[in-house]
Amino acid sequence: MAQEEPLLCAKGCGFYGSAQNHNLCSNCYCDFLKEQQAANVAKLAAQLSFDRAVVSKPACSDASDTAKSADTAGPCEPKKKTRCLVCNKKVGLTGFKCRCDGVFCGAHRYAEQHGCKFNYKEAGRNVLAKQLELVCADKLDNRVL
Repeated sequence: MAQEEPLLCAKGCGFYGSAQNHNLCSNCYCDFLKEQQAANVAKLAAQLSFDRAVVSKPACSDASDTAKSADTAGPCEPKKKTRCLVCNKKVGLTGFKCRCDGVFCGAHRYAEQHGCKFNYKEAGRNVLAKQLELVCADKLDNRVL
């Protein structure tokens, strides 16, 4: 058997390549595989988005149907994972919802700890103003019934 002389990497990095790796060294071959996989993923994503666009077109396109479909979110839309707005920790079902419309973990659930911008005093005053009746004294002291 004649021994083959080792070939340098086809990309010219200075390492030796092998014929089974397309004359690439191990590092360049890994990069080649990653690029090839990324290209395949991009093709599949483009094909899926094209297929969804074709499927999601309504058969009869009324103005009211398109307005309704634009307002409502489709079932294909992935759920947003709930995370703490301060530390970005996954909270899942145990998240605490604040009046400032944020979801927080147990460590940042209090308004002082996450820098809440909600004005609790103003909200309390508005609730009291709606609930309480105005009490006025009778202005005529000597009223005849």
